[in-house]
Order: sequence, then structure tokens, then C-alpha cells
Amino acid sequence: MGLSPNAGDYQRDMDEHKCNACGSNDLITVTMTVDKQVVSFTACHNCEAKWWFRDGQRVALDSVLDIVAST
Repeated sequence: MGLSPNAGDYQRDMDEHKCNACGSNDLITVTMTVDKQVVSFTACHNCEAKWWFRDGQRVALDSVLDIVAST
């Protein structure tokens, strides 16, 4: 998630970025490209829930590990 040029847009983006488990928006997301695929890891500071996305779709950790292992 990039910064929007408009502060209002940025705040709306942050409001929509919430933990599915507890509803907190105190999250950290790390995005990287692995074997030409965009992979993002998000963790909630509040409840410690963690999840992965690959090319915009939520995936299991095993799926991400398969990509890394194949490179």
C-alpha cells in the first residue's frame, strides 16, 4: 500500500487496512517481489495474527515457501 498524495486518501487507505481477526489497524506489511511475483506479509501488532498475499490473493505460507524454494 503506497502513500496517497492527498492526506485524506491516505487516512482512508489506513482505515480500510484492518486485521480480520481483531479489527485493529495496528499492522505492519512487508511487500517483496519473488520470482516475478508480488508477495506481501502482514502481521497485527494487537493480536499477532499473520497472513500472506501473492499477486493480490490471500495464500497459505506453504504457497509462499514453494515460490522461494523454486528460485
